[in-house]
Amino acid sequence: MFLQFGVPETREQSWDWLQENFDRFSGRMPGFLHPFIFQMLEPFCDSSSRDEVTAFGMTKVRQLGAGELEFRRAVESIQICTAQKAAHQDEFETLLAP
Repeated sequence: MFLQFGVPETREQSWDWLQENFDRFSGRMPGFLHPFIFQMLEPFCDSSSRDEVTAFGMTKVRQLGAGELEFRRAVESIQICTAQKAAHQDEFETLLAP
């Protein structure tokens, strides 16, 4: 799953799958790995995804009773990426302009 989240072309499908199958997915993992599920969400880089991840993730952190730190780090990573993208958008557009 980490690889699918890391590739933009498969990220949305992976996110949809994880939301639908989280309980089954996490249920097959040893408990000590549960917190690391949230690290898969770090590649998102927009505020809409951040909001979805936040709403979904907080519920699952409470359900699992684990992973709050990893979850908060994932949300922070999304926020940083979103801010960096916004700050450099003009530079990229200029660089890529014909």
